[in-house]
Amino acid sequence: MLRIKGLEPPKSHVVGPFLLQLRDRFPKHRDTELEEAAAISRRLRKDREIAFYGDVDLIPTEIYGKAEASQAIQGADRILAMMGKHISGIRRMRHIRFVSA
Repeated sequence: MLRIKGLEPPKSHVVGPFLLQLRDRFPKHRDTELEEAAAISRRLRKDREIAFYGDVDLIPTEIYGKAEASQAIQGADRILAMMGKHISGIRRMRHIRFVSA
């Protein structure tokens, strides 16, 4: 989504704030999706750190189970669905430009 707009994504697992900073580069009707993507990114980043590294008094396998895995997959699926709509919209626009040229 960012590269399609000519932007280099941040070298971070947290892309939500970056998306919201650049919301003026996206169509206004995408605002809700950008906010949702930012929230999913924030949640997944936080959980990723804990799940990967744990903490002194925290063992990831004791707090993460199937429900948390399912929620993470749902968030990732939602992001993929958003991207699919965005990419298909760009393909349509390129096709229209090519056909009308």
